Amino acid sequence: MPGDESCPAAVAFGTLVTVTPDLTVREGATDTSTLVIDFSNRADTTEDDVVAAVTSSVASTKCLLVGCTALGADTILTLTKLCTLVEIDLSRWSLGLDAMQALRGSQSLATLTLQGCTLTDDCISALGGIDGLRSLTSLDLSRCTAIGDVGLSLVVSCPLRDLNVSLCDRVGATCPAAWARSLPHVERLNLTATSCDDEALKELAAHSTSLRWLNLTRCVSVSDSGVQAIAANCTSLLSLYVAACTLVTDNSLAALGKWCCNLRELHIAGCSAICDDGLLALISGCTSLTCVIMDNVTVTDQSLVALAQRNTGLTTIQAVGCSGVGDHTVIALAHNCRSLRKVDLRGCGNVTEDSLAELQLLVPGCKAHVNSHLNSIW
Repeated sequence: MPGDESCPAAVAFGTLVTVTPDLTVREGATDTSTLVIDFSNRADTTEDDVVAAVTSSVASTKCLLVGCTALGADTILTLTKLCTLVEIDLSRWSLGLDAMQALRGSQSLATLTLQGCTLTDDCISALGGIDGLRSLTSLDLSRCTAIGDVGLSLVVSCPLRDLNVSLCDRVGATCPAAWARSLPHVERLNLTATSCDDEALKELAAHSTSLRWLNLTRCVSVSDSGVQAIAANCTSLLSLYVAACTLVTDNSLAALGKWCCNLRELHIAGCSAICDDGLLALISGCTSLTCVIMDNVTVTDQSLVALAQRNTGLTTIQAVGCSGVGDHTVIALAHNCRSLRKVDLRGCGNVTEDSLAELQLLVPGCKAHVNSHLNSIW
């Protein structure tokens, strides 16, 4: 407890604060508050330290134990008995079946972060099933490289709305349909650098129509048919990342323009098959874009001027290495996008001082990154 000299670790490293429902940190808040216990990156934290920090005076507890490698399943089991655990971060732990079974004792647990954990399919399966975590809505398994389709298929019985399996290269490699058709509530899904392909996306599109945020960066087997299925079925999509998906072409952008009119954020960097035609097809239907990242894509002033004219709420535009982009784009952004905060046109050799001066005059709050030979890098 704060001020308790008998528990120095809880004072120095266990940050004890109460957080009100509006997420504003306020000392002394007690009405429907959450106790946050943070021992992150304190490798020598003991179970006694954690127990001393727990109190029953608040409605729920959030416990951050990142890298606390001296702790184990017994600590988890103790926490589930002492408090109403709503969130726990066990990133970088080496977790066995006993730890996963201990977590099952917290039926109030809503957010579980296991980033970079040593964890197998057999272990993660303990979270699902009839007796699994029925309140779990957010699960982060990023960098858990031993997790594959089998384990994931057993845990998705939880009512997940946010799932992160980025950099889990075994996910999607064997039987992705087993989990892709079992996420009816998911709104946010990170599949970065997994082995997911078009067939997985088609299953996902058919069963996860509430999807609003999807990251497919470096999913090299994804092509137009998968993205088109997502666009046609997940029409509430707000953010899509397909960076470095070299099989994605203008056809995908046309599908997004047709079906996903509320799209806000698009990342297509490194999609070398995309050109002006695709971007023009996109903006024929998408007029609420705020962020577009298109490094090393074959686009020119033709499509970027139209983008600026039809999406006046743009805050971020990045087209690094797009040699066909120049002053016409900068001037169009200056005159149409007054909320602009970042423009990155490095490697766009047709940008001059004159257009940058106009941008600075009309949108003084914008930060521009341009070619090193120009003086106005502001």
